[in-house]
Amino acid sequence: MFLFEAVRLSDIDPFSSNIMRFYSYFIDEKDSGTAVTSHFYLLLGCSISIWTSSSLSVPSLSGLLTIGISDAVASIVGSKFGKHKWFGTKKSVEGTLGFTLSLFLSAILSDILINGYPNHFIYLRVINKIYIIL
Repeated sequence: MFLFEAVRLSDIDPFSSNIMRFYSYFIDEKDSGTAVTSHFYLLLGCSISIWTSSSLSVPSLSGLLTIGISDAVASIVGSKFGKHKWFGTKKSVEGTLGFTLSLFLSAILSDILINGYPNHFIYLRVINKIYIIL
């Protein structure tokens, strides 16, 4: 990624124009400066907890579950179904609910896949209580 960004910034054609055309699909108003840094932050956010962990666990997957899965789900749900905006933001209540639910479910699934299912009946009780509340 650093190499691609260096080539893009050095304006070496045809490479930099092709890289910029690819980046244009993913750049928004937050990447208005000279260097495009969002992809670096996304990589670090998704992977630093895995890189620094000594064993596979749900906390070691926290960045991947939060940014890699739940943030993407929130974006999709908010874009497609978001009707109620949080005060003073472009974020929707529906996107927030999609984020929360997908994080909860992906953490449960990760925990079951890592540690096994038989000891996790508590999740069924939690899901049952949420269903009753809704």
